[in-house]
Amino acid sequence: MKIWLLIILFFICVNVYSIDIVYLVTQESTLRRNDVRRSFLKNVAEGEMLFFAGQTGRRSFAREIFDTILVRTEQGVEGWIDSNDVLLKGNRPLQGIIIERRWILSYYQHILFENDKEALFKYEPFWRDDYEAYARRADPYPAPWNFSFMPTQLIMQNNITQIIPLPLYGYISFLHTMQLQSDISTTLQVVCTAITNRVQENHLSRLFDIGEEYLLFLKIDGDYMSVFVNDETNKILSLIGVDDYFIQAILSIVRGDTVDIEKFDISHISWPRRADGAMDFPPPVDMSAYQATHTTTARLRVRDEPTTASLIVTTLDVGAEVQVLETGAMATIDGITAPWVRVLSYNRFTGWVFSGFLQAVYVPEEPASIVAISAELPVPVVSEQGQNNSNTMLFIILGIVGFLVVCISLIIFKKKKNV
Repeated sequence: MKIWLLIILFFICVNVYSIDIVYLVTQESTLRRNDVRRSFLKNVAEGEMLFFAGQTGRRSFAREIFDTILVRTEQGVEGWIDSNDVLLKGNRPLQGIIIERRWILSYYQHILFENDKEALFKYEPFWRDDYEAYARRADPYPAPWNFSFMPTQLIMQNNITQIIPLPLYGYISFLHTMQLQSDISTTLQVVCTAITNRVQENHLSRLFDIGEEYLLFLKIDGDYMSVFVNDETNKILSLIGVDDYFIQAILSIVRGDTVDIEKFDISHISWPRRADGAMDFPPPVDMSAYQATHTTTARLRVRDEPTTASLIVTTLDVGAEVQVLETGAMATIDGITAPWVRVLSYNRFTGWVFSGFLQAVYVPEEPASIVAISAELPVPVVSEQGQNNSNTMLFIILGIVGFLVVCISLIIFKKKKNV
């Protein structure tokens, strides 16, 4: 029984493939007799050529999880090397933005925005509906679901990509066989090397089979990334690139008293933005004193600064309500001269808009600053030339009416005289 268990564990954690892959060592490293760091075999120098020997491994050491690749030197020596120490020959390293960021599922923003751990249930109902049943298979008295939750991440390195964790500590691992990159997209040719998942209903684990080849298309838009598999229409992941602070803030809400909530100030969160500056979720703002003072008369962009060259925070539809907070410099846009104003929108976005496309709906008595700002907003003004033209037309009309009155009076007078 123990022998069979060891065989099963070997095929789960050490995967064998027959693929022709050539690596170059990117920094001085070591080969090991097995995929445990302490089993030193030999040193390999930077620039040395290594050949993929058909296996990948994943081990933990000193609380660190790392990935290894079995390689063969030009002299025929086989050993395990850290996957971060080699690069596919003829391929460029992945961009820093891909490797350095923590790419998590974009809908986790709802947890922060609503400050409610149960906002997760809309996207991952497993935690509410099925977690306890699965957890009881391993422990008759499982911990509450929020103790087991960890945000799912796409972790990318040169040579290895992982989706981790799946619910209850599963993961999917891919070995790169090609890396193609441009400024806004990356294409990875990969082989699925591992799937470990205790929750079989997870949709991601059903997309892949161990040993099969796939194409992963990564499209980056600022702090957002979309992941497609095999073609650019089959989207499987919507991600945001965040830092550790963002993830810890999520955990502080989900786990409650298991994390020091006071340590994380939501106002200090760097919220993800697209390349044009647009945000799906506005930073938290106090709406208790919000009072709409104007509505938009056209689709209106909210910007970081009072200039059309500034990044776009969001776009408001026609009729959207805003509260004017501050007035800025005058500008002329589309033939309209009016000041820029800083506003708070009904949906919690703050930024600058051109007031030429606002109309007042409410002018509060307090504070006085808002009254002054409202007074500065543009109102229809008839030009001096237009006023002169209007006066001329009025004199002509009055002259014609007066002439007709005189004529009619003369006609009536003559008729009476003849009678």
